[in-house]
Amino acid sequence: MAEENVSVYIDILSESLLQKKQILTKIKEITEAQKEMLLLDAPDLTGFEEIMDSKEIYINKLLQIEEGFDSIYQRVEVELKENPVYYKEKIKKMQNDIKEITELSVSIQALEQKNKDMFQNVLLVKQQEIKKYNNSSRMAENYHKNIGYQSNQQQSYYMDKKK
Repeated sequence: MAEENVSVYIDILSESLLQKKQILTKIKEITEAQKEMLLLDAPDLTGFEEIMDSKEIYINKLLQIEEGFDSIYQRVEVELKENPVYYKEKIKKMQNDIKEITELSVSIQALEQKNKDMFQNVLLVKQQEIKKYNNSSRMAENYHKNIGYQSNQQQSYYMDKKK
């Protein structure tokens, strides 16, 4: 492959890494917003779901960039391995970008795990509230049935006594 073509492909790879970094930064911001929402006393689960939807859009963009990166890298992989001296500076820059991307990915994963744990706690609290509500409803229903039953018995007792 001609050195000129390889250089163009490397530039495309570098641009892809830059885009990936930007998207990961946005995903991290969204993940931090999720964290803030989960820290509220009464988290807005509808808003949380909207944030998840926007995050999914960025994740899909990220997957597309990764696929494109892999496709282009396969075209120049042999040339880069056989002649790394020619592309030393560009390779070094890409390695630094990949390092930053990896660090971003790791921090996002850690944040995601914390958010997952907090979300499970929120769900647990919501489940307990629902259970408490159901128990209260059941008790109120039983109370009303019991009062109604006693009232009917008293009425029939008085009706029998009048006869």
